[in-house]
Parts: sequence; C-alpha cells; structure tokens
Amino acid sequence: RSFGQSEGLGVYFSALRKQVDIFQSTPFEESEALFFPLIYTLGLIWVNCPHFNENNEHICHIANLLKNMIIAESYRAIDPGILFQGDVDDNMPKVKQCVKNIKYYRKMLSKFNPTLRSIFPEGAEVKVWRCNP
Repeated sequence: RSFGQSEGLGVYFSALRKQVDIFQSTPFEESEALFFPLIYTLGLIWVNCPHFNENNEHICHIANLLKNMIIAESYRAIDPGILFQGDVDDNMPKVKQCVKNIKYYRKMLSKFNPTLRSIFPEGAEVKVWRCNP
C-alpha cells in the first residue's frame, strides 16, 4: 500500500518539479510572475492527490520547502559577497525587488485558500490548508 501511495505522489509531484525547475532557472528578481503557477500547482496536488490532503502537515512541509527555496534564491540573487563592493545605488534596486518578491510570495501563499476552495470538484469535501508562510 505504501509503495503505491509513493508512486502516485511521484506522478503528482513531477508537475511541481517542473515549476520549481522553471523558477530556479529564472533570475530571482524577475520571478514574481512564477509564484502563482508554483502555488497553484501545489494546490492542484492538494486537491487531486489521494492521501496527500489527509494531513495538513504534508502541505505545510512542502510550503516550508518552497519558502526555503525562495530564501535561497533571493540570497543567491543578492550575493552578499559582492553586495557592498562598488556603488550601493547600483545594488539597491535588486535588493528592493528581492524583498518585494519575498513579501509577495508570503502574501500569495497566505491568501491562497479562497482560490483553493474553487479548485475542488463540485460535491467534493473542501479541505483548506493551514500553514504559516
């Protein structure tokens, strides 16, 4: 039974993997438009993947992994090693955009539950996630 469950998860998470690959291959300061597809794909997994939405900890764990990825990508974009070399005015727009993107991601994730409700098929039990982004 567990092997079958994990095999099914692999199918669903391959779609998320594609979104993560796209996100990681895009400069972070240009990635704002990629947050919604990333979160929406996670929502589709929550709605459609049997056994995954039985426990809120699953979605919170994946959301935390995504949050850590976003922090790592922002760190890579800012590159603290060279941040203060040269003119501060040259680096400030990039830093501001990275902070804006992080805030935008948190806002999108925390406000996704209404959208999540609309994804569930008619007649299905609606299960919202409860995570602190």
